[in-house]
Amino acid sequence: MFKYRKGLFISLLASLALISSLVEAATVPNAPGGYTAVSPLTDTSVRISTQDNSNNEDGFYTSVYDHATSALVKREQVSGSNKSHTYANIEGLECDKLYSVNVIAFNNEGNSSASDTAHFNINNTFSTPCLRTPTAPGPYIGVTGIDTSSVRVNFLDNSNNEDGFLVFDNTGDINVTVPVNSATEPSQTYVTLTGLECSRTYKIKVLAFNAYGNSGISEEKAFNINRTFNIACNNTCVAKTDSFTYEKDTNASLKADILFVMDDSGSMGSIQNGVASSVSSTFGNVMNSFGIDWKATVIGTERNRGYLTKHIDNPSINDIAQLSSQLRLGTFGGDEVGLLRAYEYLSNADITIRDDAKLSMVLITDEVAHTTLPELGGIADINDSYFVQNKIKVSSIIRVAHQNNSNLAYQMANVTGGIVADINAANFDILMTQIAQNAAGGASKIELEETPCDINNIEVLINGVVVTSGWIYNVNSNSIVFDTTSTIQNQDQVTVNYSYLTQSLPSS
Repeated sequence: MFKYRKGLFISLLASLALISSLVEAATVPNAPGGYTAVSPLTDTSVRISTQDNSNNEDGFYTSVYDHATSALVKREQVSGSNKSHTYANIEGLECDKLYSVNVIAFNNEGNSSASDTAHFNINNTFSTPCLRTPTAPGPYIGVTGIDTSSVRVNFLDNSNNEDGFLVFDNTGDINVTVPVNSATEPSQTYVTLTGLECSRTYKIKVLAFNAYGNSGISEEKAFNINRTFNIACNNTCVAKTDSFTYEKDTNASLKADILFVMDDSGSMGSIQNGVASSVSSTFGNVMNSFGIDWKATVIGTERNRGYLTKHIDNPSINDIAQLSSQLRLGTFGGDEVGLLRAYEYLSNADITIRDDAKLSMVLITDEVAHTTLPELGGIADINDSYFVQNKIKVSSIIRVAHQNNSNLAYQMANVTGGIVADINAANFDILMTQIAQNAAGGASKIELEETPCDINNIEVLINGVVVTSGWIYNVNSNSIVFDTTSTIQNQDQVTVNYSYLTQSLPSS
């Protein structure tokens, strides 16, 4: 009897042990810690370690926060183990920023409480030198024309540890070192480039440097003093040849997106009808003649009127009848803020640009812009505007009286390379033809490297044979555009002979 009871007692103890282990497994783990230790690995990485107080965790979350904002910066997950401590390596931190860190254990039942929070700054806490290269300037570069041989370049300084900047192009002709900005916080940096050729197209970039190396590189900015800033060049024409391999599959389906910004005020009824009629008679035919797959979106210029957004989700895609109808937007508006509305719709991605498509914009209004640069994203320089930075050519159909630099619509057309036309005297058939040709030119892959002196003396050859038809030269995009009557085929070699202006006399 005693042996039976003793056996029963032992069995009960074993059962209790099993139940105890099952209960532990069915609960969340204990909090790691108490103390959370931080040790440096490099000037941008640390090791976080703490005590493992459970044997039922599946793993640990090590979370690093920006101490100033409490925003999560990094979270590293590591597996649980039978060891008494756990650690995680955290990389990609800023050397001189203050962080907070804690550790949480987890299993299928949930998360433990957090460990004690530790605070650290890699540079200050561990006396670790910050041996990092600067942050890339930009990303955008602004360029303003000064005269026939000089421009002002401006860009955002995103670092406080650079020794200077390098403004350069891929040819090596521009290679200018800019001293460091004296300000300790990020700010605009300016430099004047001189000795440039008036009619030459330059493509510049900027990087920052210090003793530890170079930053990343800003976005590329292309400009041509003559064409970009409408500065006349009184120079010498020299011969030039550009060569291309024609990609038939790509060019057969060139895409062009157009944003029409139509003034909807009470005085615009006849203008809307004229534009809509010309679109019906000319625009579609021209686009079709170049084999362009086009999409057009129409918006108005008024604030806070829901009916003006009705076409945003229903753009016209190769549908002239729909576009013509949508351009008759109505005349119930009044405050004509077309540039602002276009900026808002585009920057918020309410209007999307298709893959492989280039966007051009047409503003049609009988009033001044009623928009200021600060309203376009808080900018002070027109070169920093959304339209310039995203290479959107803005054409402004406005009154002659408004064609001056006090009107932002006029400035935007000139700076972006769009056209300016008189809204009251315009032949809308000719104007819509030009806009369609410009859209096709923007989609062309045959863009000339320089601006021709005389567009009547451009020679185009296909596989060495001169062709005089089936193509046009588009001034707006400085490109050759082949139409659907051309016999050009995939992989054909295209040669373009022309002359361009240069400030250097040709060698004798």
